[in-house]
Amino acid sequence: MHPEYINITGNEEVTLRDKGPVNNLQSIIIANKHDTNVVYVDVYFWESSLPSDYNPNNWDDQSVKTVYYFMKNVAIEKGNTLTLDSNDLSVYDSNKYSLAVKLSDPDSDVDVLIKTT
Repeated sequence: MHPEYINITGNEEVTLRDKGPVNNLQSIIIANKHDTNVVYVDVYFWESSLPSDYNPNNWDDQSVKTVYYFMKNVAIEKGNTLTLDSNDLSVYDSNKYSLAVKLSDPDSDVDVLIKTT
C-alpha cells in the first residue's frame, strides 16, 4: 500500500483511523513543521460507549469517550520527527477503537505519514 500523508494544524482532535475491521498500521511518523516552536503531541486510541445508567427514553444521555494514550504531551522540537513503529502500535485494535492525534497549540503544524501493510 501507499503511505498516507496528512497535514495537521491547530489543536483540534484529528481522527487518523475510524474504528473498523482493518488493522494494518505499520508506522506513524510525525514531523514538526513549525519554524520556531516545539509541538506537544498526544496520540491515542479511543472508544465510545453508553453510560452505565443509560436510559433510552432520556434524550440527554450522551455516550462516554474512553481514551488510551500511546503518548501524551510528548515534545517534538522544531524540525524534528517522532516515529511510532509496529511494536508501538501493536496494542491498537482497530476493531474496537478509533485512532487520533491532538496537538498542543492553535499554531501547531505537523505532517503525519501513515504507513500500512
